[in-house]
Amino acid sequence: MNSDTIAAVSTATGTAAIAIVRMSGPDAVKIAKAVFYPCNDFKSHRIYYGKIIDPASREPIDEVMIAAMLSPKSYTGEDMVEIYCHGGIFVTSKVLELLMKNGASAAEPGEFTKRAYLNGKIDLLRAEAVNEIINARTEAALKIAQRQLRGSMSDRFALLRKKLLLMSAQIEVAIDHPDDGYFSDYDKLCREAAAIKKELQKFYESYDIGLKLREGFNIAIVGRPNVGKSTLFNQLLGDGRAIVTAIPGTTRDAIDAQISLTGKTAKLTDTAGIRDNAGEIEKIGIAKSWNETEKADLILWVIDKSSMFDENDEIIMKRLAGSDKKVIAVLNKQDKPSVFDKSILMQSMKTIEISAKYCEKIENLKKMISAEIDIRKDIDDYNIITTIRQKQKISEALSLISELSLHIKERYGDEIIGADLLSIVSVLDEFIGKISNDEVLETVFSNFCVGK
Repeated sequence: MNSDTIAAVSTATGTAAIAIVRMSGPDAVKIAKAVFYPCNDFKSHRIYYGKIIDPASREPIDEVMIAAMLSPKSYTGEDMVEIYCHGGIFVTSKVLELLMKNGASAAEPGEFTKRAYLNGKIDLLRAEAVNEIINARTEAALKIAQRQLRGSMSDRFALLRKKLLLMSAQIEVAIDHPDDGYFSDYDKLCREAAAIKKELQKFYESYDIGLKLREGFNIAIVGRPNVGKSTLFNQLLGDGRAIVTAIPGTTRDAIDAQISLTGKTAKLTDTAGIRDNAGEIEKIGIAKSWNETEKADLILWVIDKSSMFDENDEIIMKRLAGSDKKVIAVLNKQDKPSVFDKSILMQSMKTIEISAKYCEKIENLKKMISAEIDIRKDIDDYNIITTIRQKQKISEALSLISELSLHIKERYGDEIIGADLLSIVSVLDEFIGKISNDEVLETVFSNFCVGK
């Protein structure tokens, strides 16, 4: 248990109907009694109505509801008190200031959750999941974090750890009883190591999936000047962010904005028109356009179907054909007579005809975009790692298990193989949080908001 009592405002800063000020630590109830009227012997998990009063001046601060969650049945495992006061920057700061005058210390970012971890209420994976839930921007990201908070990943890694310890036990029996007919089954150990490595590799590869679900996908709109890129950008976004004119080269820099498509978030970027005979300023914008296509998970190549395919379209098509990017050819201006020959396009390229100006088929395009950025992973049955710390630890475990597999195949001996197994278990313990150090905890919890 920690010897000090911490306090913080747990709700977002700003004007609101209700705000929550929370305390955790051995003196939480004592401090609450000093400022709350009428003073009560707080029973755990009950809510009381009263006033927060400055004991020095007897000046009332606010009418509040207050609840105590006594150790060990609290979020942190310590005595906790939550004060539900009126929202607003001034009143919440006054309540917090009063708690600190009476013995509380200001909580560090993530310190409540850190105490929950240190007091054995949650493991490190669940602690990280708390932060992922707070920062989730899509339904998919929230779903992953909720599964981790329920312990799905912790359970999976506990099982892997158990398998490694059983392998280690087999080795230890062979080492301790060489004269009793016990020996290591190297073929079985090799198969078991391969199975564990396969599962760890799946987790390692899931990081990129998790990153896309958390941070969002990159979608770039490219094309030659005046094909309707900025109009399409505005229609997909639902407002007039990009300037639209009939003058070629109006967009000279990349403009981006966040959009949401069927539970997935994406960064949509409108780029400068690509043409061969551009001026010096336009060339800078065109270079940025190509840079955005390199970063994109999906490219919307806008083509004016009311005009002939020209040398600038040819430049773009050759560049896109030489990449492994997903591309949707958006044949714009279907409200005008068509002179464009679709057979010019690559057969593998998905196409759609729209009118960005009149918002025709925009919803169809949105559905197509959503399908193209669908990771197609069943996240109901698949654990996805979400932090760089988790990825690094799994990378360490993979390196060690590759070394283990080599040592088994080469028959290095039971002592070396046994030591290899325990090294892998140690890394998994760091991954789960059974073993940790101050630097790791600082890295994890410093990313939390104050009050959580």
